[in-house]
Amino acid sequence: MADDQIRDPVEADLEAFSELISSRDDVTPSMLRTHLATENLLERILVASLPGGHGLIENGNLTYAQKLEVVNALKITESSLIGSLRQLNKVRNAASHSKEGAITRAEIEKIGMPLGPRFIEIRQKHASNYENFALTTLATVFARTLNIVHVSEQKASKSGGLGFSVEGET
Repeated sequence: MADDQIRDPVEADLEAFSELISSRDDVTPSMLRTHLATENLLERILVASLPGGHGLIENGNLTYAQKLEVVNALKITESSLIGSLRQLNKVRNAASHSKEGAITRAEIEKIGMPLGPRFIEIRQKHASNYENFALTTLATVFARTLNIVHVSEQKASKSGGLGFSVEGET
């Protein structure tokens, strides 16, 4: 096989990849970072809320969806946030298996819809600017999750622990 026959498909793939990662209208990296950040927040909620939560996180090998369902079972947050986080996880999983990669307005709508009136405000305010619409929606989901973390950690500190014990203590 000639070098030119190999080079052409490789160059085409490299060009497509270059376009994919340099897209200025693509909020995928922000969505992926939001997913990662909210997963960390879910872990903090579990550590603060469950005896042995630290061990569960360290040894449980839980997926994002499993962590989310445990947090949901604790009944410490509104169902609208759980719905948004579920959609965020679905969109993230779909994006990670897609060559297209770009997150659409419809996918951001799925993430935001469970937020109700706050999301309607975001959609109206940022109707003409997709990037601001997407980033504000993601930031709202993150902020609401962060609020649950703070409430959980405050409750845990008032009760004398953060869901785990130091070895040697009873």
